[in-house]
Amino acid sequence: MEIGEVRRRVLQTIDRARREAALRRTRVDEASREYGEFLDHTAVPLFHQVARSLRAEGHAFNVFTPPGSVRLASE
Repeated sequence: MEIGEVRRRVLQTIDRARREAALRRTRVDEASREYGEFLDHTAVPLFHQVARSLRAEGHAFNVFTPPGSVRLASE
């Protein structure tokens, strides 16, 4: 195999890896954004409802929202 062919294949592989990495970053960014919206609009309100329901039944629970998650913890 000639050196020119080896170099061409190496450059193609590097280029393909860069494109795939860029696509992967785009997908990760989109998933992070969607997960943040899910937390803000679905998970956190639901956890607050569950905590209020448990409190009404005499079980003291609190909702904590550390960055990127939601937690339900007994008092």
